[in-house]
Amino acid sequence: MARAGGAPLDRVDDEVGVRTVRLDPERGLLLNGRPYRVHGVNVHLTWAPGKGTAVADADIDADYRILEDLGVTGLRFAHYQHNAHSYALADRNGILVWTELPLTSEVGASAAFAANAAQQARELVRQNFNHPSVFVWGLGNEIYKVDDVSGRLLDAMQKLVHDEDPSRPTVYANCCAPLDGPQAMHTDAIASNVYFGWYDKEFADLAPFLASNHALRPHTPEALSEYGAGASAQQQEDPPRRPVANSRWHPEQYQALYHEAAWRQIEAAPWLWATFVWTGFDFASSGRNEGAATGINDKGLVSMDRQVRKDAYYWYQANWSKKPMVYITSRRAVRRTVADVEVKVYSNQPGVRLRVNGVDLGEKAVDGHIARWQVRLAPGANRIEAQAGALADDVEWNLAPGSQ
Repeated sequence: MARAGGAPLDRVDDEVGVRTVRLDPERGLLLNGRPYRVHGVNVHLTWAPGKGTAVADADIDADYRILEDLGVTGLRFAHYQHNAHSYALADRNGILVWTELPLTSEVGASAAFAANAAQQARELVRQNFNHPSVFVWGLGNEIYKVDDVSGRLLDAMQKLVHDEDPSRPTVYANCCAPLDGPQAMHTDAIASNVYFGWYDKEFADLAPFLASNHALRPHTPEALSEYGAGASAQQQEDPPRRPVANSRWHPEQYQALYHEAAWRQIEAAPWLWATFVWTGFDFASSGRNEGAATGINDKGLVSMDRQVRKDAYYWYQANWSKKPMVYITSRRAVRRTVADVEVKVYSNQPGVRLRVNGVDLGEKAVDGHIARWQVRLAPGANRIEAQAGALADDVEWNLAPGSQ
C-alpha cells in the first residue's frame, strides 16, 4: 500500500513454495508425484527454563535445529494453534506439517462450543493457508465419547475446512475405538494413536494392528499419528524390564527398545502416509505423577530442558538422518554391578570398530543400524570407544569392585 506520492504505508514480505501432495491408500504420501516417507515427531509449543512457553524466536530456532539433526521429514503440531515462526521454519526447511483444531477428549453440546470450534477452524486455515509446509488439516484428536454430538461437529468442521481450502485433505487422530467406527469416518484420511508395549499389549502387536486397519479400510489413506513410551535419563536399567506406564520408574533403555521395535514394523508398512513419535520433547502435564518427575510427560526423545537427547533420539537419527553418526547407547548407566554386558551402538555407517580399555575388539557390520558386542568389564573404570571411519564416540562405565 502506498500514498498518492508513492511513499509506502505498509509492506508484507512472505515466503512461498510450490509442491503437490497426494495421499494414496497404497503408496502413502506422494510429493510432486513421487512416494515420500514422512516421519517425525509430535510437537507442543517450545518451552524454556525460566520462560515457560513465552519464548523468543531464538528458542524456537534451537528446537528446530534439534529436530533437523534428528532427520525429521514431517511434524505434527498438536493439539492447538502454533506460532507463526514454527510454520516459517518448517517452510524453509522443507518439513511437512500436520496442524489441527483443538478438538480433543470431549466435544461440548452447546451452540457456543460449536461456534468457537468453527471460529478456530476458520482462523487456523486462513492464517496458515499459504504455508507450503502444511499438507493436512487435523480436525480432532482422541474424542472419547462416540455420540451424535461429536459426529455432527466433526461433519461441520469437515465442510467448513473444505469450503475454506478444498486443496488439502483432512484427517482425524483416532484412539480407543475401531477404525471403521462412526468417530473415524468424517475425514478424508485417518490416523491412529497406538502405544503397544507401553500402555497395553506387546511390541510385536503393532504390525498386525496396522495390517488389520489397512485391510479394514483399504481405500482410505492411513497414518500413525502417535506412538511412544516414557523415559527418564535419570533412571537407568540395562537390560531393562518392562515398566508400569503410570509408575515412578521409566528407565531410558526401555524407551529405546520400544522405538527399535516400533520403527522396524512401521518401515514395513509403506501405505502409511505419515508417522509421528509422541513426542519430540518432554512437556508439562499437570496430571502426571510418573517417571522421575511430577507434572511432566516424559515420552519425549529430548528432555524438557533440551539438555539431554535420549538414546531413542539417536536410534531415529541413525535411521532418518543422512549425516554420518555413531552413538554408544546406555551411556548414562555409568555404575555397573555385572561384569558381562552388551555394548550396543547405533550408526548409519556400514561398520563400527570397538575398543574397551584400549583393546581393539574389531569391527562389526552394522545390521539394521545397530552393532553389538558382548564385553566383560574390568573392576573400576572402563573406557568404551566406538569408531566408524572418522567418527568416534566414547563412554566410561564403572564396575563395582568384586562384581561378577
